[in-house]
Amino acid sequence: MLQLLSYTIKANGPTWPGNPTCYLTEQTSIKNGDIANTSMIHLFNHYGTHIDGPLHFNPNGSSLDHLALNHFLYEKPFLMDVPKQPGQKIEPHDLEEKATYISQADLLLIRTGFWKIRESSPDVYEKNGPAVSSCCAQYLRDRFPNLKAIALDFVSLASYSDTTDGDLSHQHMLGMY
Repeated sequence: MLQLLSYTIKANGPTWPGNPTCYLTEQTSIKNGDIANTSMIHLFNHYGTHIDGPLHFNPNGSSLDHLALNHFLYEKPFLMDVPKQPGQKIEPHDLEEKATYISQADLLLIRTGFWKIRESSPDVYEKNGPAVSSCCAQYLRDRFPNLKAIALDFVSLASYSDTTDGDLSHQHMLGMY
């Protein structure tokens, strides 16, 4: 079974603070006498639902176009609820209870509940979201070799409220250390 796990791409949606959103530039228009309606899509690679490839924070990592297609196909996903409030981090102890299930998974989906404020409080969603701590990123890499990816219901692996630990989380998760 295939399941879509993506937000709708639309202009002015929440993003990492300072990153551009999506916008369309009309190229041709039937109402202006053209034969067809066409437009140019301007989409930042870290806007909305996105994938961080190893090259994102690892200068020796692969770019997404160099990863095998099977890296993006998951047969054993595991969904885990880990409730978090603004600025709180996911730590190894949050995952311990389900470690047996995570060890069998190739995709870990972490649902904190933070998605609920994406539309109602985009400023909080963007600037003070939960994060995966650098300790937890390293824990996931070391302990669960079958994981190809993790999916989160907040804007980034990092939180804008603690970019230092967030940078380290990315580096651990993307294989720099």
